[in-house]
Amino acid sequence: MGHDIVIVGGGVVGETLAEALERASVEVVYLDTDSRAVDRAAESGVDAQLVETSEATALDHVSAEDVGIAIVASSEDSRNLLVAQLLQVRSARRVVALVNDPDNVELFVDAGVEPVCATSALVSALDDRRRTTRDAAPQRTRVASEVDTSDDASDSGVDA
Repeated sequence: MGHDIVIVGGGVVGETLAEALERASVEVVYLDTDSRAVDRAAESGVDAQLVETSEATALDHVSAEDVGIAIVASSEDSRNLLVAQLLQVRSARRVVALVNDPDNVELFVDAGVEPVCATSALVSALDDRRRTTRDAAPQRTRVASEVDTSDDASDSGVDA
């Protein structure tokens, strides 16, 4: 049976992603070394298998040729790069890998793997939040000053 997506590793993150995709009726298989995450995902109806993800034989559980997207999401960049390259050799159409250290992003790009850098994503989200908060602050000040002006006794119609 082919799978739209194979998720390799990630523990709770991989498990949660697999469960969300399963609920969305996506054909997904989840492979991990974390027995608790595999058990929880399987209980949710995910095709979840306990395997040593850094071994080439772990990928024998899926036909990579039938996989649209392979997501590699362990907490170790070296493992993610190795597994991503194994999936490429097995002809997965698109391979996306979690990169935990921003200094390693270029290694993944050079290997033809689509990187998702956790650190860069967090920095970007925090920067967006900071800009949104900063941009909203002048509006609040302007609204507050308009309220202060309208509360002036001379504008209220009350005799002083």
